[in-house]
Amino acid sequence: MIRTLNARKTVYQESVLVDNYTDLSYTGDNKFLSPLGVIGISTAMCTSRNGDFILVVGVNPDRIQKLNLSTPFDINTATFNTFETFDLTSFEGTPQEVNISDDGLNVFFSGQSSDKLQRIALPSYGDISNGVVTSDFIDYSVLQTPNNFDISPDGTRIVMSSASSSRIQDHLLSIPFDLSTAVLQNDLTTFNFGNSPRYLQFLDNGNTILFINSVADPLATGLRQFDLLEPYSLNGLGVSTVPKHTGSLNDLF
Repeated sequence: MIRTLNARKTVYQESVLVDNYTDLSYTGDNKFLSPLGVIGISTAMCTSRNGDFILVVGVNPDRIQKLNLSTPFDINTATFNTFETFDLTSFEGTPQEVNISDDGLNVFFSGQSSDKLQRIALPSYGDISNGVVTSDFIDYSVLQTPNNFDISPDGTRIVMSSASSSRIQDHLLSIPFDLSTAVLQNDLTTFNFGNSPRYLQFLDNGNTILFINSVADPLATGLRQFDLLEPYSLNGLGVSTVPKHTGSLNDLF
C-alpha cells in the first residue's frame, strides 16, 4: 500500500494490506516529492495494479504526474519524466483524488472546484500524457464537494465521500467505467463512519471498506473499517452498524 497524506509532499509506503488495516505496518520508506519537481502540494495518489507506476495528483500546479517504479511497489525506485503529466487546469482547480482502472486505460479524478468526478480515457496502458477527458461525469447535483472515491475492479460500482457534508454515496454503473450511466444506490448521512470522511478504500475484494476521517492533524485521524453485506456496495450500512475495526493513523506510523 502506497499513499500520500493530504497537503503533504511525501509519498509513504506501508506493507501490503490483505484484508484488515490492523495488518498494516509502516516500512519506513518514503519519497519527498518537492525536490523532484513533481508537484506543488500533493492531495492524493494511486498505484497501478502491477505496481509499475504511481499517479500523483495535486495543486499548484493542478495536474497529475506519473512516477515510474523500476521495482514494482518500491517507491525508492521511483523516477519521473516531465512530459508524463496531465494538466487539469481546464477541468479542475482543486483536485482531491485520483484512481486508475486495473487495465490502466481509465483514470478518474475528483475535485471541489468543479464539484465533479470525471474520467480520463488513455490511448494505451498508463499513457497519462495523451489522455483525453471524456464527456461523462458525476456532478454537484448528486454530491457536492466530493473528495474521495473508490471503484470496483470491474468498473460497475463507485463509492464517493464528501468530508464537508459528512456524506457517503455508492453508485451502480450499467456500463463499466462510464460515469454517465451511474445510478445512485445509497446516500448515507447518518452512518457510523465518524465525522468528515476524507479517505475511503475497498479492502478484501470489496467485502470490507475503510474510512479515515478529517481532523486538524492528519496523523490523529480516526480509522473505521466495516464489513459489507454485498461486495463494493453500501447496502445495509446504517447508524447502528458496528465497525469491524477502529483505530488511528498513529497506529500505522
